[in-house]
Amino acid sequence: MYADKWFSGLGMLIIIFTFNVRAQNLVQNGSFEENNACPVGLDELVLCDHWLPCGTNHPSPDYFHSCSSPHRMGIPNNAFGHQYARSGQAYAGLIAYLTIDQENKKNWELSNNHREFIQTYLTYPLEEGKTYYAEFHVSLVEDCDYGIANLGLLLTEETPELTWPKIQFGYFKPQIRHDSHEFIDNNKVWTKISGTFIAKGGENVLTIGNFDNDDATRVKKNKSAKLNNIFRKKFLPKMAYYYIDDVKVVPVDSLESNPEAEPVFVHRDPLNHEYFGMMTVGDKIELSNIYFEFDKSTLLAESFFELNKLFDLLWENVEMEILIEGHTDIIGSDVYNENLSRQRAKAVVDYLVKKGIPATRIYYKGYGRSMPIASNDSEDGRSRNRRVEFLILKR
Repeated sequence: MYADKWFSGLGMLIIIFTFNVRAQNLVQNGSFEENNACPVGLDELVLCDHWLPCGTNHPSPDYFHSCSSPHRMGIPNNAFGHQYARSGQAYAGLIAYLTIDQENKKNWELSNNHREFIQTYLTYPLEEGKTYYAEFHVSLVEDCDYGIANLGLLLTEETPELTWPKIQFGYFKPQIRHDSHEFIDNNKVWTKISGTFIAKGGENVLTIGNFDNDDATRVKKNKSAKLNNIFRKKFLPKMAYYYIDDVKVVPVDSLESNPEAEPVFVHRDPLNHEYFGMMTVGDKIELSNIYFEFDKSTLLAESFFELNKLFDLLWENVEMEILIEGHTDIIGSDVYNENLSRQRAKAVVDYLVKKGIPATRIYYKGYGRSMPIASNDSEDGRSRNRRVEFLILKR
């Protein structure tokens, strides 16, 4: 697909309140309790409200909840062992370290080393010069042969591109990181990773994982791993996998409870979002990397980067309203293609709404095969016609 890149230069009005510590957590659904469905298998963090999966290859952080079937993605028993949630009935899980050698490459779907991360958007951007406290809790899974000493929490203005080359070159510097002198190898008790930092201003995206390359990652054999663990049986990689729970970011001044405070209105310019460029009402922009399962409206993980950029745009520009338009190629009947294009457009809307954009700001429509942008006589042309676009209705 091809896309014109645009950007809005609108300002954004943020309403900032001062509450007590519990009310001031800037992380929505920090204990992973809220979801739109119970997990039934791996790679389903997308079911957890406000959280996004990402990784250096196919992103596949996992979601665990007591509503799931036991010994699969449930709590306390699941496919990776036994662990109760630190609080509530849910937690996330991710691969923090995975190294593949030539001997076991054939048993693993990835072609090289891998990291997984979980992301969320704060309720509002951080203020320049202000001190914040952040914490999250981790537990090494029982059925894992290795533990590491490197886990951190990164806060950025825009969604980071977590590619392996950037990790190799030490591109990311998390504000909160575990003391690398101590291994995180406890699979019975949750380990807290916490600290304070001074915000540069505008940080809005929170990411948790291992941001260090293999050379900088300290690895330790987990002697308490079970002999019948699923990794050793099937995949045999050198892997460290962790549960994550109870994520929090709070202004330090909110540690002094002040629930009666009046709201303070702060004017903010939008983030420097260079992905879409300049735009105005009436402009139509093609989303260049949106993918669905064949003949279905199920979004593939490869779409999340592009969708997160659109989320950034809408989050930064609180007055903006858009129309999501779905299109198909000429294969199939008019009725079928119109319905498929409508369902795919709706899937994009549902993704954005689930992550926090009000449904009143996003509309959708399916045009089927009625608006081609290329000839349907070739596969390349049909591929270009299968697309999703958004139209700016209001700035």
